[in-house]
Amino acid sequence: EPQVIWLPEGSKRALYCGRGTVVEQYTFSHVFDQEDTNQDVYEQMAGRNLITSVLSGVSETLFAYGQTSSGKTHTLFGSEEEYGVLQHLLAELWRDPGGPVV
Repeated sequence: EPQVIWLPEGSKRALYCGRGTVVEQYTFSHVFDQEDTNQDVYEQMAGRNLITSVLSGVSETLFAYGQTSSGKTHTLFGSEEEYGVLQHLLAELWRDPGGPVV
């Protein structure tokens, strides 16, 4: 039976899945779509706070989960045209070593 998945207009928290006559709603802290950039993902996950946390001695984990070919590797590592989340974290770490990050 075919499935239809959609993100309601303007929503960044809910995702709907339709299977025949059954529609299920899934709610997340944030839903990213094809229009979001890796910078958007970095900012939404509060990258600067992660750096502060790590420098304070807290262990953090960055975990990407999803369907094959959904963009996990691109989001984490980027491309020649766009930084990935890891590059954004490193750039933030080295950008202002004497600033509020330390």
